[in-house]
Amino acid sequence: MKKNLILLIAFFILFNIVSAQKNQTEKDSLTKKIKKSDTEIQNPKKNIKPETWGNRGKIFIDAYSVNFKYLAEGINADIIPFLGISESNPKPFYGKPLKTYVEGDFTIWEYECIKIYIDKDGLVSHWEETEISFPGALGKAYEAYTKAIELNVGKKYITKNSTVNEIK
Repeated sequence: MKKNLILLIAFFILFNIVSAQKNQTEKDSLTKKIKKSDTEIQNPKKNIKPETWGNRGKIFIDAYSVNFKYLAEGINADIIPFLGISESNPKPFYGKPLKTYVEGDFTIWEYECIKIYIDKDGLVSHWEETEISFPGALGKAYEAYTKAIELNVGKKYITKNSTVNEIK
């Protein structure tokens, strides 16, 4: 019984690793949040609140980084297949690459929407998006934060640590 349970758990984990980087659910969630934000900025009562625009900026920052979420230059490539696993979500974000090949000094791990370049030391050097999920998201985030700062009459919103960190 114990062996069967361990085998079942191992199969479940391996299946999730192989089927990862299908971040379509996250893209769908962001699309819904963007639509909700669009309706909020059409509402005259919410349109004048800096928080509404700040939330919109955060949504577009998340949309901008949806394909390279969890990545950072210099991390060990061995942990990429396991990034995103948590107690609440056992499915990894990247999982096993669709294709792996060597080009110049780099080993390239190719996923559905991104290519990750790994140097000879096994560290992430950089990445390149092959499909941009939300074009113009960074510009829209900038516009939203600019509008939030403009509406911030008492400077209360802009001086909060959370706001400063978001804008950074």
